[in-house]
Amino acid sequence: MKINPLFGWLILLTGLSAFSSCYYDSMEELDPSFGLVGNCDTSGIISFNQKVQPILTTFCGTTGGAASGCHGTTSTSNIPLVTHTDVSASASDNLMDAIRHENGASPMPEGGGKLDNCRIATIQKWIDEGKLNN
Repeated sequence: MKINPLFGWLILLTGLSAFSSCYYDSMEELDPSFGLVGNCDTSGIISFNQKVQPILTTFCGTTGGAASGCHGTTSTSNIPLVTHTDVSASASDNLMDAIRHENGASPMPEGGGKLDNCRIATIQKWIDEGKLNN
């Protein structure tokens, strides 16, 4: 069976137009409120153990507090984010600049996108509340 060349071109153009209409945007660019709705709750006192440490475990490579990972105790970054003491000390330096990708700090998480507004607000509130070990 011979296919009409016009039909082949039509299929090709349809496929190209479908792919050219796709593009990548982060949800925060499309909707600035993304990450601040739903289950994002920064009311009350922010718990280091229940709110901040899980964010760091997931996005900073501390692998549940283990020694390995990007910011584990044996990491090559020399900036461990495993214990409250580690994180509290780093929060005094440029942790928020790195998380927000601001002020010339090395953007974190390395090789990944910026954390959503909710996670950033959670860590910032914990710092503002005095970096409690709770």
